[in-house]
Amino acid sequence: MTTPIENEHATKGRLIARNTLMLYVRMLFLMLVSLYTSRVVLGALGEEDYGIYNVIGGVVAMFTVISGALSSAVTRFITFGLARGDREELGRIYSTAVTTGHSGGGCSACGAFRTVVHIKQDDNRPFEDTCCEDGSPFFGFFVCSESYECSADGFDNGP
Repeated sequence: MTTPIENEHATKGRLIARNTLMLYVRMLFLMLVSLYTSRVVLGALGEEDYGIYNVIGGVVAMFTVISGALSSAVTRFITFGLARGDREELGRIYSTAVTTGHSGGGCSACGAFRTVVHIKQDDNRPFEDTCCEDGSPFFGFFVCSESYECSADGFDNGP
């Protein structure tokens, strides 16, 4: 005869096993979708543009992670400051958070400028490939600057 505690442990064990299996199924499904969509995007963009797309996406993802970490840290420090009730300390925390956010946005703008300089100087593509359909240049500049601007906005939304 089993005790209620043993039944509870067995039930929890089955629940953990089922959840683990469901997570593996989800991971497999997402991997298959990712493999298919990367093939479609590669076919639509071509090798070189796909590489640029991945670099810009990687940088944006990096800044998103950094922004999220800074936002969590600022929230933690503001919460501790509120619990202590020290308004002067809250002012310092907020000022530091805003300065850090603007510094991150500035670093993001410097990175965007450097990427644009690289696209214009070091890229060996013909000028027509860097133009939009209407012939206006700097399509790569537009995509890059907008991606970095979205990253910089994440820094400013922290506190």
